[in-house]
Amino acid sequence: MELIPIKDHIYYFKAAVNIGVLKGEKGVIVIDTGLDKAAGSKIDKLIQSWNSTLLHIINTHSHADHFGGNHLLLKRYPDAQVWAPTMEEAFIQNPELEGICLFSGANPPKELQGKFLKAERSKIDHIINGDFSIDEWPFNISFVPGHAHQQISIHVNGVCFAGDCYFGREIVKKHKIPFLVDADLTLESLDRLLNSDSEFYVPGHGEMESREKVQETLRFNKEWHLDNLKRVQHLIEWEDNGLTTDQVVAGLAELHGIVIDNMTSYVLYQTAVLGYLRSLHAREIVEVSFYKNSWRWRKGH
Repeated sequence: MELIPIKDHIYYFKAAVNIGVLKGEKGVIVIDTGLDKAAGSKIDKLIQSWNSTLLHIINTHSHADHFGGNHLLLKRYPDAQVWAPTMEEAFIQNPELEGICLFSGANPPKELQGKFLKAERSKIDHIINGDFSIDEWPFNISFVPGHAHQQISIHVNGVCFAGDCYFGREIVKKHKIPFLVDADLTLESLDRLLNSDSEFYVPGHGEMESREKVQETLRFNKEWHLDNLKRVQHLIEWEDNGLTTDQVVAGLAELHGIVIDNMTSYVLYQTAVLGYLRSLHAREIVEVSFYKNSWRWRKGH
């Protein structure tokens, strides 16, 4: 993890999961805390090096890699206040819900309860419903759902901490089927960020960019999702009896040269594919049918 200065008293830890750091007169505010206690420990060491204290944690959404450091930090700074949007708060305080959702509502097997899907639970002190201020920091909040159900991006003094509203281009190229829960909301959120006017943008995964540069990255994300939607549509159009969700997942993975060989990867890809299918179904491009006791997606009429 490398601490990168952005503007006066605003930094981010450049890492697999980027973490925002605001150094205020009274103490430190962090935006997301990384995957686990190792990330939390790095944040703690920085705060100690500044002879400061942790005042607040703001979580953009409830995925384990964005609040996994909360637990350690709250042990060391028990008076720190934690902020999150309503629906994300439910998952952060009850992290077992993530595995349950990904396993279709059933209790998940142990393979879906590792740290990448289930962080230590964290308290939430404040629900984020819109803009708010803490001391000298004015936070402008944009709700950018799609990757998560009620994800937010945070604009503060010309810097946008975007959560996972978008990904760096190399991240998209690596994963090929970026995680989402709703393709339409993802596209709308990308447009919302395209129309924002911060000077600098820090995604949850990828490089910080200026407003001019991030426009290209946001359009790249949008075009990638639109291409995946077309790929899913074309897969279904070829089969008269339609395809099961498993077959759509396998087909899209094959088109991208992806090899899925573990439960965690599978349920993440499956959820993203369902997010695409939901979009196509809403527009009546595909419809649901049942064939040989299986749920099929087939071309709409």
